[in-house]
Amino acid sequence: MQWRKGTGRSPSTAVVQTVAAEIGVPPQELRPLYQTINPDALDSLFSSKDQSNLRSNENIVVSFEFEGCDVTVSGDGCIAIVLPDSDEEQ
Repeated sequence: MQWRKGTGRSPSTAVVQTVAAEIGVPPQELRPLYQTINPDALDSLFSSKDQSNLRSNENIVVSFEFEGCDVTVSGDGCIAIVLPDSDEEQ
């Protein structure tokens, strides 16, 4: 799954939606993302009010565990999920 600036979906929202879809539950059944990572900080890392800095955001990568999944969010808009007991990215 991907997120893009200007689409109305933030990286933190995309993480919750992606993890929920991958493990097969509605997003509201997941524990709050803020118990794992600060969603505002995550969103801030990948946003830039200065358009000249958008390219530098492409080099940012944040990885963390959420709901038993390994989650990687990249500045290029990709979200990779590795499910528990799985060695392959979704």
